[in-house]
Amino acid sequence: MLLSPERSVHAEIIDRIAATVGKQVITDSQVTEEIRVTAFLDGKPADWTAENRTKTVNRLVDQTLVRREIDATRFQEAPLEEGTKLLTQLKSAMKDFDQELVANHLSEPVVARHLQWQVTLLRFVDYRFKPSVEVTEADLKDFYETQVKEWTSQQKQVPEFDDVRPDLERLLASKYADQALDRWLGDQRTQTTIIFKTGKQQ
Repeated sequence: MLLSPERSVHAEIIDRIAATVGKQVITDSQVTEEIRVTAFLDGKPADWTAENRTKTVNRLVDQTLVRREIDATRFQEAPLEEGTKLLTQLKSAMKDFDQELVANHLSEPVVARHLQWQVTLLRFVDYRFKPSVEVTEADLKDFYETQVKEWTSQQKQVPEFDDVRPDLERLLASKYADQALDRWLGDQRTQTTIIFKTGKQQ
């Protein structure tokens, strides 16, 4: 069935391309949804500035690159039920949940899907990058000294190194894994044709 001119224009607006990552497309509607969900989860008004839109498009580019790697490695994504469970927890903890959901033009399934992705991403980073992370004794002691200065400035009690060692090691491992992810994304960007709406290739 042919679309009427009015419907054709409407469809074109909805499906306007924000960026392409290789042969994969990121649409304006995806960017809009990402901005709305981020604002909703942060409990802040949606930021529609050009600067934030650019950040959001780049974040979706990174997500697309990660999703490609997930598909290539056949990494198992978190089930939707986990996103739904997190949504239920958020619903019970968040004041004016329903009103904020409506105000951001969102639905519970959309938010649950984004929460599911967050779980998948965290697990993928642990799976893909943490095994290569090495936290040395010197790293731990340097990190501890940094934390001591922060605790002291906040007039908090300073724990003994051995008491917080497991927590410090876990935090540093996560930090190094995130840095490894950033380096990997940088490499992927140089190896992938990425074209933004402006026509600029990055």
